[in-house]
Amino acid sequence: MDKLDDLVASHMEERLLQPKRLKTILANLLDRREDRAERRRQHLAELHKRITGTEQRSGRLYDAIEGGMVDKDDTALKDRIAGLKAIRDQATADAERTQATLDRAGGESVSLDMIDDFSRTAREGLRLESGGYRRDHLRAFA
Repeated sequence: MDKLDDLVASHMEERLLQPKRLKTILANLLDRREDRAERRRQHLAELHKRITGTEQRSGRLYDAIEGGMVDKDDTALKDRIAGLKAIRDQATADAERTQATLDRAGGESVSLDMIDDFSRTAREGLRLESGGYRRDHLRAFA
């Protein structure tokens, strides 16, 4: 078992835990993260447009009521106003959730020093002599 652990640890050290490889992996992850964030920002802009458009349509309906062009007791009008409010409220809730997701993602950056430290610490963890902890490291990376 120790020989197998050594082989796996060596392979992981050589293939995965080199700072250059980790930087490549991290760059790919950060690119995907930025793509997701951009899609969320676009979705957020669409939600804000929907909110604004719904508020404008509601305003025109209220103007029509105030101007006497529409009977305020008309059930179709009431249904239309309720529908617009529901669309606005749903878009507002979606926008708040999307903004919260963007805020949580934040701009937490990883420095090159952090990658180097992680690489060194991980390689050291794979070479620990205490079997159980070492195997836990191997399993985690595998």
